[in-house]
Amino acid sequence: MHLMKHFVISCLFFCYCFSGFSQSNDSIPLYNRLKAFSPNVSKEEIATKLKNSHLIPEDKLAQFYVALGNYQYVITRDLEAANKHFYFALDQTIISQYTKADALNGIGTIYSAFFHNDLAIKNFKKALEIIKTQYPDSVADINSLYNNIGHSFSNENLKDSARYYFRKGINFGIKNNSPAMGCYFNMGYAHSDADSAYYYTEKALEASIQLKKEYLFTFCYLNLGANEVTRKNYAEADSLLNLSEANALKYKQTKYINEIKTQRARILIAKNQHKKAIDVLNEVTPYFVKIKDYLQLESIYLALEEAYTKSKDYKNAHLTVKKYYENITRKENSKKLKKDKGVDFYKRLEKKLANQKDENATQKKLYWILILLLLLFFSVVIYLFGKYKKRQQQKALLFKKRNSKLHSKVDSLQDENIQNHQQLLFKNLLVDEKQSFLKQLAEEVKTYANSSPKNNSEFLSIYKKIKQNINDTFANEFEYHFEKVHPNFYKSFTAKNFELSKNEMRLAALIKLNFNTKEISEITKQSTNTINVAKSRLKTKLNLEKNDSLYNFIQNIDK
Repeated sequence: MHLMKHFVISCLFFCYCFSGFSQSNDSIPLYNRLKAFSPNVSKEEIATKLKNSHLIPEDKLAQFYVALGNYQYVITRDLEAANKHFYFALDQTIISQYTKADALNGIGTIYSAFFHNDLAIKNFKKALEIIKTQYPDSVADINSLYNNIGHSFSNENLKDSARYYFRKGINFGIKNNSPAMGCYFNMGYAHSDADSAYYYTEKALEASIQLKKEYLFTFCYLNLGANEVTRKNYAEADSLLNLSEANALKYKQTKYINEIKTQRARILIAKNQHKKAIDVLNEVTPYFVKIKDYLQLESIYLALEEAYTKSKDYKNAHLTVKKYYENITRKENSKKLKKDKGVDFYKRLEKKLANQKDENATQKKLYWILILLLLLFFSVVIYLFGKYKKRQQQKALLFKKRNSKLHSKVDSLQDENIQNHQQLLFKNLLVDEKQSFLKQLAEEVKTYANSSPKNNSEFLSIYKKIKQNINDTFANEFEYHFEKVHPNFYKSFTAKNFELSKNEMRLAALIKLNFNTKEISEITKQSTNTINVAKSRLKTKLNLEKNDSLYNFIQNIDK
């Protein structure tokens, strides 16, 4: 009778025990909103997240798939997508044992929805074994799994097995001071007598209060009220239904609001208010037809048939009986269709998972190929860089050798220049001595010529030759040695179109050799005033301003 209710209760407990219940908003990350079953999640947001699933850390991907699967199962009721994501979670390389148990529990619940209870029980038991072994302190999860296993046995009408697991959950909860609300509630359904059902439903309510899960109060009060209607305690039933209705309105539980109306109609029938009862029942019937709640429709048609019969409207009573049997047929067909649909669904799922595995395998191959190509590329780069570095080292070594040779040559040239410079000074001293001797000789010849008027002209000719020899010898000797030390000096003046006399060129050369005015005076046998005047004229010819340095200009002219 209560199979559909039993299934809904189990669904709720599966979701809340593994995921928790809380209010949320768009500022909270998607994963947290999925876990909290927030209404503020759009299909577009989920699609975007799945498209960018490669951005989710590998160790968080399994948890995300499980949270998404739970959300799609409970909120969007997309069983195919939910189950696919549970399997995706199990297929992840990195997955905690808890997340694995969560995924198995989700798969089991969807098997149960398709009435494949044997497969549901198999997955629930796997999940239970993991939680009991790895997470023995997760009392709520263990209770939930006991409840889900019992629920699957109950769906197969194996009441003894169902009660066994419900009792295991209840005892485990008592032992760990955590009441197994779902097990209490479903234990009531597993008992056919009203007293046992009332007792366990009352225990379920106490557990809900202890666990502070107000959203569960609705169906506890509802089923206690329904039980009181069966017992014909209408005043107590009405009170309990009022409590249930207030909670249902608070949490916008439309289905339960309509179920409460159905129970009120039963009370109206008992009070012979048949017309009101018929109006209420006809009001709620379209809702249950729409959601295909065949179990609830079964109760409604029975109540309608009773109301029509008591009001002596036998025609509508007959039509209602007909609808009742049509509903039973639809229920059985729906169960069969759902089971067949489940078979097709799992075939499609297997195909999708196989394709996904093939895609993952192909992707992994591509990753390995890419890694190998990158390794090859970096190996070539390292090899070429090593070769380049070696070549650069060889070049540096060759440059060092050449530089060393060049330095040696420069040092040699510098030594040669120093030697030439010293030789120039030495030659200049020799020339100076020679000049002194020739000058003295010239003066003696001149004196002798003056004392011998007879041969005066001959002696004067000899005097002139000696004087000319003095000047030519100095000039030739000086220029020869100077040009060896500074080969481009004289050419620099010519290149810049300076028209200098031989004496001015010689003065410039002496300045180049760092001789000061006094030293130049001594070398040329001229007074310092004469040298200063010559320097002034030279400065003018070189187009230098008054404040310009003649020394700096001459030092840099051939550079």
